[in-house]
Amino acid sequence: MVQYRPSDNVMFDAWFVTRGDEIHAFHLQNGSISHPEDPNGWAIGHAVSKDGVSWSPLPSLLPPLFDESCPEDFHSKFTGCAVNRGGDCYLFYTMRDKQATNQRLALAISHDWVHFERYEGNPVVVNDPETLIGFENIGNYDWNIVDCRDLVVVEAGKDDYYGYYAAAADLGGRCPVGVIAMVKSSDLLHWSKPKIVYAADHAGVLEVPDVFFLNGKWVLTCLCGMNYSGRAYSDDEYAANGTFYALSDSPEGPFVMPETNGLLLAGPVQSGFTCRSYLFPGTNRRVLTYIDRPANGTAMSYPKELVLEDGVLKARFFEPLADRFGEPLPLPAPAKEQNSFAWKTYGGEAKEENGTLTLVTGEKDYHAVSFPVAAPGAVIDAKIAVNAFGGGVFLRTDCPYLLLLEPEKGRVALWRLYSFEPIGIRSVSLEKGKEYAVKVLLSGHVIEVYLDGVLTLQCGLPTPTVASLGIAADRGTVTARDIVIRTV
Repeated sequence: MVQYRPSDNVMFDAWFVTRGDEIHAFHLQNGSISHPEDPNGWAIGHAVSKDGVSWSPLPSLLPPLFDESCPEDFHSKFTGCAVNRGGDCYLFYTMRDKQATNQRLALAISHDWVHFERYEGNPVVVNDPETLIGFENIGNYDWNIVDCRDLVVVEAGKDDYYGYYAAAADLGGRCPVGVIAMVKSSDLLHWSKPKIVYAADHAGVLEVPDVFFLNGKWVLTCLCGMNYSGRAYSDDEYAANGTFYALSDSPEGPFVMPETNGLLLAGPVQSGFTCRSYLFPGTNRRVLTYIDRPANGTAMSYPKELVLEDGVLKARFFEPLADRFGEPLPLPAPAKEQNSFAWKTYGGEAKEENGTLTLVTGEKDYHAVSFPVAAPGAVIDAKIAVNAFGGGVFLRTDCPYLLLLEPEKGRVALWRLYSFEPIGIRSVSLEKGKEYAVKVLLSGHVIEVYLDGVLTLQCGLPTPTVASLGIAADRGTVTARDIVIRTV
């Protein structure tokens, strides 16, 4: 099982639409289709799947025009969305002008879902300066781009469409702020004036919204982060980048971010980004997919199932994915792992009794044991209780790591051994001594960590392939039972 990435290019933001029992993915790309005048210019890649895991590429489309007669749609495209209307694919994208600073929303239509023609009435959405920063008033601000991008369209009823996109507005603060604007249409061609349905509370930028109806609420997700000028965009001090969510009782908004637990997906800069979702064919299950961006290049993530429980949006492990894993491996007696870079020093001891593995360390030490695995990917499941500073999973790719639940610090942390350099950390409320179902999925250069089935940490790994997986304890006692390891 391998994550999808086009063979000859880099992929970025992706969006999805279903057609019968098929899932179509469109994504930004660069590579062989790019224009020689702009080798880094993005076209739109296209792929199809029946399970959200195995994808078959289709011809790329809409490369940069570089056509002087079309100055408004001159450069490579930015993010959009796709809608299945009457069997035709309405593909929206962000068009960029010759100066590559001004954005408008445009449309291309396909009857066969392979060949697309630009709509002659483009652009279909342009910012209204009465509400947003547009072409007419941008000169009033120290703001260098007309943000009008990343449209997502929701069908709320027959011929009742809502579109949401990223823009900027002057809301009376020290400078403009990122907002999500909403427009309405009955035919996908003609759209109303925009209305602001969500606004950032900081002088930053918002990107790649997604909107859907789930468990009685309208849900908005949106990308932000410290590199988008959001220094304190969330209450998780470890989340450099993140997709947050806000809720509303109406598709017309306003959308309100929860006071706590407002992050759906977050982590270091190399964590997943640009989340978009779709209804899995033949079901009512809403599936989330994002772009992983580890050191070896970007790829499409494995699907997750979105649930809204007590007002909290969660990405759960997508159970059909387990059918793709190998059979449980026979586990030999666990082997000690040294805890220094050169010397065979061990900070504790381990014993097995009645199917439970117990690790006990010295007062200021950690200890780990492992089982050998030879595979490019693997998944370990275990029920783990931490009566220690930290405890969790040992993993070795080309170098060792510890994935620790740390109740005293209120976090899940991935440490690179033996220096304990942080690779990825998330703030999580944990109870000392409570047993958690822990699942750690390793695929190539990506790690996903689930606690009680909920995606808690995901990020890129500096090293690939899997050599061994096991259990670890840091300054205390950790118990683990029902340990199962399978290849991926």
